[in-house]
Amino acid sequence: MGAHDASGFGAGGVCLPGPTAIPRGARVKSLREDSTLRRHRLNDASPVLWRTPIPTDVQQRLVTGSNRAGDVTNSDLELAGSLLQQECVAQCYDVRERTPKDATDNLATMYWSRKGSTTSTGPPARLLRMAAIHQRFHRYLNLKDYLPGKRNTMADDASRLLSLSDAELLTYFNSNYPQSKPWVLWT
Repeated sequence: MGAHDASGFGAGGVCLPGPTAIPRGARVKSLREDSTLRRHRLNDASPVLWRTPIPTDVQQRLVTGSNRAGDVTNSDLELAGSLLQQECVAQCYDVRERTPKDATDNLATMYWSRKGSTTSTGPPARLLRMAAIHQRFHRYLNLKDYLPGKRNTMADDASRLLSLSDAELLTYFNSNYPQSKPWVLWT
């Protein structure tokens, strides 16, 4: 299970593996006891955190109150974040013949993903096609659910706390969202 989010500045999400999750050995970063980062391969069912900044040229094309001529919507970014979430799960865990479930606070992303199509021919259509190919290649079925923004705090933090270093972000997550195993950062 997991959740993802995208803002005008970044995208991010979290993966909370169940007891039957099989780690795939993706490259992750974790904190040592002395709070320095170490890079290693995921070899247990640790909770995974990921984030990425939105490129400046895409930010400048985002439709906002002050940029009504933009051609990229927040829902486009949220759908891209959904695909990144699926890639994180597929890289970190064996998803063959499994049904990963993740949540979004964007209704358009949820409905487009559930339906597998959209009425437009723009970025959502291409992203949904990529998501379908991704699911077929990795042999899984992704379920999408809605998580209201006020309850999507972990994914919100992952997508917005871009000013924190990797070590600071892991420290933040380990102290604010403690799990039975420490958080790792998928890179």
